[in-house]
Amino acid sequence: MGLSELLRDNPGYDEGLAERVLDEYTRIFERRIRELVLSGYEREDVVQEMRIALWRAWSRYDAGRKYPLRTWLTYKLDYALRSLAQRVER
Repeated sequence: MGLSELLRDNPGYDEGLAERVLDEYTRIFERRIRELVLSGYEREDVVQEMRIALWRAWSRYDAGRKYPLRTWLTYKLDYALRSLAQRVER
């Protein structure tokens, strides 16, 4: 089951669902995760940062906004990974 199906109807946060969504995002962002690992991060640390970003974004999502939960989560996880990459560059 992909992200579209998992996040259909903008569901509220659920730990089990969040882990399934995280698995999908880990697959989607695999290349960027590998790049971070090659730059010195442990894979588990990168995934944990993604888990925290996912939880924060999901808990702050406002269903009244004009964009779906999937768009919001993708943006926030992308931002989290870019922030990690910038830390390496400094």
